[in-house]
Amino acid sequence: MEPASVTVRWPQPADREVHFEVGGGLFGRFDWAGLLTHHDAERGRFSMIAECAGEVVGAARATAYPDELEIEFLARNASSRAARGQRVGHALMEAAVSLAWGLGTPFLMLESLDDPALLAFYEGEGFVRAGSPLFDAYWGTLHPMRRRLASGPP
Repeated sequence: MEPASVTVRWPQPADREVHFEVGGGLFGRFDWAGLLTHHDAERGRFSMIAECAGEVVGAARATAYPDELEIEFLARNASSRAARGQRVGHALMEAAVSLAWGLGTPFLMLESLDDPALLAFYEGEGFVRAGSPLFDAYWGTLHPMRRRLASGPP
């Protein structure tokens, strides 16, 4: 049997009832309600919800600027069994690329937590380090990363 695929959509009112947990560097810092209220396409603020097998398995938040789409975070729902092995982060990243193309922005930008697995994930998604690491009192060491989009939409 083939595994279920991940789809990405905008937030819906029923998402307020979703149980969403994160681990790693986002543990205790992730605000599900804030993600849902952040979405305002007219103001260039986007929240993306990933689903698989009828469950919310991941989420991302991004803000559009004239030359780039800043990915503020990507998170997998640690409480979801459907998320395991489904490449949730990749599906959310593909959605961010499509969004950036639709907005006409040539770059994706993010600041990765200081975690070798996260850095490897983003590098595998085509990001390169863009400058020296930064220190933030709340987040710790952050690595600026940037991805130039290819010459045409995905």
